Order: sequence, then structure tokens, then C-alpha cells
Amino acid sequence: MLCLRGCLAGLFLLVASWALAADRDALLKQPAAGINFTSPVDYSSELPLVDVFRTSRKWISQTEGAAWGKGPELELDPHGYVTKLQPGSWVETPVCNIEGGHYPSGVYTLIYDGEGEIEIGGAGKVTKRNSAGNYSVMVDASRGPIWVRVRRIDPENHVRNIRLIMPGFLDTYQDNPWRPGFMKLWSSMKAFRSMDWQHTNNSTIKNADDFPSMEDANWTERGLPLEVICDFANRTRQTPWVCVPHLATDEAVRHMAMVINDSLDKDACVIVEYSNEVWNGQFMQCQYVQQRGVELKLGDKPWEAGWSYTGKRSIEVFKIFEDVFGGTDRLIRTLPSQSANAYVAGKIVEAAMKDGSADALAIAPYMGMNVQPEKVAEILTLGVEGIFKKANDEILPETIRHIQDNLLVAKKNGLALVAYEAGQHFVGIGPAMNNDALTKLLHDVNADQQMGVLYRKYLEAWSENGGSLMCLFSSTGSWSKYGSWGLTQYADDDPSASPKLKAVSEWATSTK
Repeated sequence: MLCLRGCLAGLFLLVASWALAADRDALLKQPAAGINFTSPVDYSSELPLVDVFRTSRKWISQTEGAAWGKGPELELDPHGYVTKLQPGSWVETPVCNIEGGHYPSGVYTLIYDGEGEIEIGGAGKVTKRNSAGNYSVMVDASRGPIWVRVRRIDPENHVRNIRLIMPGFLDTYQDNPWRPGFMKLWSSMKAFRSMDWQHTNNSTIKNADDFPSMEDANWTERGLPLEVICDFANRTRQTPWVCVPHLATDEAVRHMAMVINDSLDKDACVIVEYSNEVWNGQFMQCQYVQQRGVELKLGDKPWEAGWSYTGKRSIEVFKIFEDVFGGTDRLIRTLPSQSANAYVAGKIVEAAMKDGSADALAIAPYMGMNVQPEKVAEILTLGVEGIFKKANDEILPETIRHIQDNLLVAKKNGLALVAYEAGQHFVGIGPAMNNDALTKLLHDVNADQQMGVLYRKYLEAWSENGGSLMCLFSSTGSWSKYGSWGLTQYADDDPSASPKLKAVSEWATSTK
């Protein structure tokens, strides 16, 4: 019997090892589809969670006789709940602040712990008190966002653990926090990147206790907890791609690795990346890596020092994860770089390989058309048909050259080439983004059936030129002057009506 048990245990470990190897190979040695999910904010049209209060805004302090939002400084508990209100003051926050009412109407359930008074306004109206701290709320999404107002608080037992549950999920939200339609829409993906879920850009997370927790009042300020990200991975069997905050100390990195190791299924991998676009000057992480690189004398120029520090710090992060995970079998260690400049990739990889090893080089091979103000008239003259001709004749071939250039760097160093972001990048830059005619034209281009054709060519080119995992940017998000990033715009959209989403889904299915 002991022999049989030992043999079975050995067989299980062998099968698990094979499964891990297969998962890693599927992401590193062949084309595969992934997705970047959008930030958890009150105006996000993605609606991934059935408890919509999780994506409420930071409390707005109000007081009688003062201007809007000019109430007194709030006293908060460690999780962001208000512990005391001044006389004549209250706090409020919008939920489902989604243009056009693209969220479910119907009877929501408001639940909270503690003693106090909560008022529902805007699109919501309390219709029934079910029990203490449990109310039925009728919501008409056509009336705008739902407003949650805390009017009174017992300081000895303050209002906390607020939940606002979508219709139909009261009996299941504690077991499964995810909206089924969201899970189904992205079920064909092999991986997902949680950069925006984690609020990676300009992150202030430095120490272990800075990470978001399950008990936080909302997940809009610090991002989704790592446990929640891993829960989605476990339920969908998709590989999570996590971003380590640029300020994180070694202790914080170790904490992050331990939470993921404890939360993620033991037969699942995780993709690890240091921050996001650390060479992009619009983000604080760029200034940080350059500062650290200069301090450590890693380069003569700040940007070169920053590239070297990125490679160095990436390896330090990887080693901590390797220690926690007991090796590299469940890790895909990813070095980030700039798609349009393979020289940057070479420098980052060179710095990294001095002190360790990695598995992949990650780029963002966008089909780019960044419209500067002086080019607006020219682009408007092109119109939809002219832009697609430009995309096929000029933009896509240039993108393919970027892929090929970075592949050379990756192959030289024994790395797979993956894409941390990808897709179209048609957007006005600076003052050009305020040109309404340009914005409308670019939206029309994204909605046109020819965009689906262009995406198919683009995805095929990635596959044919040595690309492995590609995480498209992004999942669901309404289009604006800031870009048309969403493959679809709203949670209630018909997926078949989006040329981009249809092309990506077909490619994802063919490569899964």
C-alpha cells in the first residue's frame, strides 16, 4: 500500500510537471492570445464584478453651506471606511458612472455592517428594508450613476463592509465575485495582464502593507487585491501576468510573491514583469529608474542608466520570486522593452543577463498612427478608406519590422518574444485630441469592418514572424478623444458587432 501511494504521488507530480511545461510552452513557444483588462474605476464600462461597490470612487466629503466636495477632512479606518462624521456633513460616492446607462437595471441589494444611515440616490431608490443593513434598491440605469451617501455613522460601530450586489447574484456573490458575462467574453484567452487592475502606472506601493486588501472599501484607489487576481486565474485557467510596483522594496516583492504563490493553483504559472513601460516619460516609474540608474552609475545618460537599472532590478525581482516559488517551473520571467527601438531591448537584456536569466522579451508592437496637430488636416482628408490604405501600405509593414528587429534580440539571448500590449494605436496627440472631427473619424475607423481585416493581417504577421503570447490592449472601454482602446466598448455590447473583438476572438480560438 505504501508503495502504491508513493507511486501515485510520484505519478501526480510527474503529470503536474508535464502540465506546467505544456502551459509554459503554449505561451512561450507558439502564438497565443491574451488580454489587458481595464482599470477598476467608477466609470469603467467593463463591469467585471457583481458587487459594483467595489469600483466606487473615493469618498467625496460634503457639508451644508459649502461648495460641492468641500466638506471636512475625513477620519478613515485602515480600509477606507469613514469612522466619524462632523455635524451637518456627509460622504457620498458614485457607482456605475457609465455613460449611456450601459449597466443592468433592476433590483440591487445594498448590504453593510455597523450602525448608521445610508441613502441611495441618482439612478437608485431604496424600495424595501429587508433587515438591519440589508435593503432592496430599484435601479434605472437610464438615469445615470447610482449615488451612495452615508448620512449618519455610529463612531462606536461605524458603517463598513458595504456591498451593492447586481440583480440575480445575491446568493452567489460570496462564492464567485465575477460577472458571468465578463468571464464568458474572455474565455478564449490563454492569459490576462493585470497592469491596469493593479494601478501599476505611477504606483505608490512601496511596502508590504501598501498592497490592496480584500477588506478595502473600494478597489479603485489601490487596485484589485492579488488574491482576487489569482481567483480569476484559477477559475478561468488563464495565466496571470502581474506587474511588480516600481517602488516595491525587496520585502514587498517577497510579500507579493508569497501571496501569489499561496493563492494561485499549484499547477498554474505566473508571468512576472517589473512595472510597466519604465522608459515612458509620462510615468513616474520612468523618472524613478533613471534616478536609480544614475545613483548606481549604470550609464552616462539618464535614459541609458534607466534601461540598465530596469534589467538589473528585473533580475532582482525574478530571484525573489524564484526563491518563494522554489524554482522557475511556475514562472515566466519577462523583460520589458520599447517596440519601436530594438536598441533599448538590447541594453535592457544585456544588463539583465549580467546577473541572471529570463524567459521572455516583452514589447508593445502597436499599429501606430499618432496624429500630431500639424497632421490633422492631412488625416481628415484621407478619410476612412485612406486611413486603411495607409495602415496596410505603411503602418503594418513598419510594425512588422519592429517585431522582426526585437525578435533578433530575443533569439540572440535565448528569449521568447511576447507582447505586453498590442493592437491599433490611432489617436490624436496633444491639441489634436481636441479636434472633434478627428476623434469621430478615428472612431469610425475602429468600428469599420475593415478594422477586423486589418487585425487579422496583424495577428497573422505576429504569428508568422516568431511572436508568442500577445496580450491585446484592451478589453472593454468606451472610446473617447484619448483613444479607441477597447476591443468592445460596453459590457452589454453584442460581441459579434465589434470587428476588432471578432478578429481577436477567432485568432484566440485558433491558437488555444
